[in-house]
Amino acid sequence: MQKAIIFDLDGTLANIESRRAYLTNNPKDWEGFFQGIIHDKPNQPVITLYKIIANDKDHKMIIVSGRPDKYKNESIAWLKKHGISYDFLYMRKHGDRRADYLIKREILNGIIAEGIEVTLTIDDRNSVVQMWREHGITCLQCADGDF
Repeated sequence: MQKAIIFDLDGTLANIESRRAYLTNNPKDWEGFFQGIIHDKPNQPVITLYKIIANDKDHKMIIVSGRPDKYKNESIAWLKKHGISYDFLYMRKHGDRRADYLIKREILNGIIAEGIEVTLTIDDRNSVVQMWREHGITCLQCADGDF
């Protein structure tokens, strides 16, 4: 069985502090939040970890993001700009407004159905971290993600 490691994008590989203010209003301004993704600074410690792990050719590198897939081109450009290669990139389908943990659980089920065993995840959002762990996957939480 092929093994894989999953990394989140926003708040994990990408430092989103410059965009976080969009999420403090009620309702949250998700459109504004996603507009500046190409300008995110890299979360260098997490990117360093990613690149170390990526050298292990026994694991596929998967990025799973709650970003809507309408930002796929910007996401790919950001990853390329920061030297992050990957085997698969999964994103939220445009218009799907369900909670991140539901989106990522659905993506996880699809990955498992393809015969891939996820052995480790790195994420920041509390609800998503809990979901990974409920599925028996070790998850390293890289930031306080209570939003």
